[in-house]
Amino acid sequence: MNGRHDGIVFGRSNRLGGGLAGLARKSERQRIAILAPRAVECVSVRGEFARIVPVHGGNVERKVIAAEKEYEGQCMDDRKPLRIALWLIVTSLLLGTLAGGFNRTLVEMPAWRQLGPEAWAAFSRLADLGNGKIIYPAAGIGGTVLTFAAAIAFRFSRSRPLWVAIPVYGAALMDICVLLLTTRAAPVMLSLQHGGTNPVLLQKAFEGFYRWDSIRAVFGTLGDCAAIWSLIAVSVVSVKCQDRAAKSG
Repeated sequence: MNGRHDGIVFGRSNRLGGGLAGLARKSERQRIAILAPRAVECVSVRGEFARIVPVHGGNVERKVIAAEKEYEGQCMDDRKPLRIALWLIVTSLLLGTLAGGFNRTLVEMPAWRQLGPEAWAAFSRLADLGNGKIIYPAAGIGGTVLTFAAAIAFRFSRSRPLWVAIPVYGAALMDICVLLLTTRAAPVMLSLQHGGTNPVLLQKAFEGFYRWDSIRAVFGTLGDCAAIWSLIAVSVVSVKCQDRAAKSG
């Protein structure tokens, strides 16, 4: 509002023009400027305009409190469906993480065992040692670097409750384990480049890679679950910090 009205203007972001008679802080989220006895009322609660109605005197502070209670009541009504939506989204993410993390261990490798090590080696030379030779290291190393960067950024925060620190640091720890296990699984895969077609050597490579990759899948899935937990926990702490800043501001 541009302050050309004779009356009472409510709002945190209003710029009041000439004729300002007084400015009094009536609540933690409002600025009230009294210009004249008759005007237009615009109640702003947490930056959202609740309603615009004509004013003919009365207790203006009571109107602001009523608008705030109405806003808080709506938030209380929305809390349950929002929580349900949140847990459904989290469940969907966890199911996707489990399916992706154990896909090779529980689905692909048992199928390759039935097809034989020769078929597995032929596929791996075209997949893992083809485009995967670039994509897998980039995604694995890049994800680990970002996880560590998030843990470092969290370390510099003054709000570090234990229930948030556990998943943040746990995700970083799981990524370290995945990298260490990759140093055991990757040489087995790389040996297929010069392994030839000897069935004995291919069977040995298959069993070795299956073993290390299965262990790696466990730590990778735990790391992904910890990352989801971290996302929720950090978001909750961030919202709480914003609420405290709004109350003290």
